[in-house]
Order: sequence, then C-alpha cells, then structure tokens
Amino acid sequence: MLGRFLEYAVPTSRLLESLDFYSQLGFATAADTGAAAERYVALGDGRLTVALHGSALEEPTLVFVCPGFIGEVERLEVAGLSIDWVSGGDHTFNRLEGRLPNGTPISLVEARTHSPLPNYNSQLGWFEEIWLPIIPTEHKADCWEGLGFVAFEAIDGVGPRITLTSDTLSIGLHETLSPARPWLTFYCDDVSALRETLSRLGIQEDRRLAPTLDRATHVVLVAPEGTLIVARSIS
Repeated sequence: MLGRFLEYAVPTSRLLESLDFYSQLGFATAADTGAAAERYVALGDGRLTVALHGSALEEPTLVFVCPGFIGEVERLEVAGLSIDWVSGGDHTFNRLEGRLPNGTPISLVEARTHSPLPNYNSQLGWFEEIWLPIIPTEHKADCWEGLGFVAFEAIDGVGPRITLTSDTLSIGLHETLSPARPWLTFYCDDVSALRETLSRLGIQEDRRLAPTLDRATHVVLVAPEGTLIVARSIS
C-alpha cells in the first residue's frame, strides 16, 4: 500500500563528510536526481539508498514511491498512517508527509527522484532491514499489516523483535532499542575482515553504542550525520 521503498533520507550539516563516509564503504552515487533540491546526494547498494539532504529536511525519513497515492489518502489514514500534509495538483510534485505507527517520519512521492542502482554488496555486506524503536504498550501489529507489511516474531542475537516484510523493505521493531533511533542493519560474512577493512579506511567503530550486542559478531558505526549502522555476522 505504501508503494516501493525509495530511500532513507537523512538531514546533514556535514554533507561532504557524509558523502565521503558512504563512498568509502562502497556505496555508489545515484545519477539523475531530477527535480530534487540542491545539496542532495543519494548513495546506495541497490537494496538500500541513503539520501543526504543538506537542507529542507528535519528528521530521518523513509521515502516510498507510490503512484496515485493522492486518491488513496483516506485509505492510508484508515490503515494506520498519520498524515501531516499532502501536496498535490497538476503542476506540482505530489508529496505526502506523515508518520508510521511508531512515529517514524514517512514520505510518499509519485515518482523516483534518482535513477536505480544495481544490487551488490558494499563493504558492510548485504542490507538486511531498518530497525525502528517501538513502545510496547502502543504497538499494534495490525496497523503495519494494513500498510502492506507481513509481521512475524524474530529472536536472534539482538533480542526479540517484530519483523515486518514487504516487497522492497524489511523493518525490525524493537522494544528495547538503544539508542531509540533508526538503525541500518547489514549481514556480514566476516566481521573480523570488515574490521580490518574499516581500520584501513580510517573508519572507527563506536563501541560505546549498543553494549548488549556481541562484539564478536557485530560491528557498530556512526555516520558523520549521526546515522546508526550495524553489520552482523550471519554465522
């Protein structure tokens, strides 16, 4: 119902540093940003695109391409999307701004704002899902299912969570996620090799974050703009 996942959009006052960070990790720059605003760069691995916004964005936002959403606004609200505003018309770039059931900002657009990239593994490995925090007493899985996700319980080395899957994005909902912000998560074949690569690139792991994660199987990074990233071994 939300359409096709396009990008994880993040604001940054350190655009060049963030661009260099993701480029070193092997993310390619997407071409043809079309009518997107100035100071906007999209980088990705074909499964995940991180869009760096040097202006006009206040919070990290999940962006989906959803043709015809203007005619589905009422259905989206009934399904569980909290809508802040909608811009639509014959001579405008149609856009909807709102929030997912856990409060995470979301944006729907009629068309892509950059060209797609082929799927490949970056230095971090295979993009898995975006972790989002939830408040247990306020969580209702049926809200997410109404928005087009399939929900199931997952228990592994990061603790119990609800995993939501769709055709283009998986989301992990955590009751005890700390810090309580979105995390980008990747599967990595060899954590030790990844640490060696990061050391060679001059990228430091932040061991202060997520102390409950097993360091033997998890690498935690913080991008210059503050995005939290974890790469974990599949073994």
